[in-house]
Amino acid sequence: MSEKSKARIHLEYEGKIFDMEGTVEEIFEAVNKWLAQFAPAISALSSIIYTPDVDQLAKAMSNIGIISPPNVALLPELKPSTAEAICLSLALACLGKQIGQLNKASLAKDEIASFSGKDVDDISKRISDLKRLGLIEPISKDEFQITALGIKQVIEKIAPKVKVVVE
Repeated sequence: MSEKSKARIHLEYEGKIFDMEGTVEEIFEAVNKWLAQFAPAISALSSIIYTPDVDQLAKAMSNIGIISPPNVALLPELKPSTAEAICLSLALACLGKQIGQLNKASLAKDEIASFSGKDVDDISKRISDLKRLGLIEPISKDEFQITALGIKQVIEKIAPKVKVVVE
């Protein structure tokens, strides 16, 4: 697994200092949040631009599945629809990649079937609908990853609907 190159940034504005080291994506997100304090236009933009948050995704996925390198799996007691199972499996893969537990954030159709307990033919039928809705995107002919919009749907709608309540 190749690690992403790290960048370092130092900003000063109106006596406030911002220092950070991370990937370009991490820095971009953090700088935008920091600058939003000083520029209302950036604040307005940040309200319409959705950036998935790893902490929100981790909380949403608790009691839904597990990440056990090199695989992910939905809990067997869940009863999601096939479309929900696809989104949840891909969200787990995305989370696994973000936290450094998996080498990739995508899954092949047969992996989704194996990890979710759903039939691969049913998964194939639902994939075109999910692509059309912008919730998933192809990486190759049979491999897919979840989109930012898909993560938003998982966090806000799918996970709360199917989550197993632990007492």
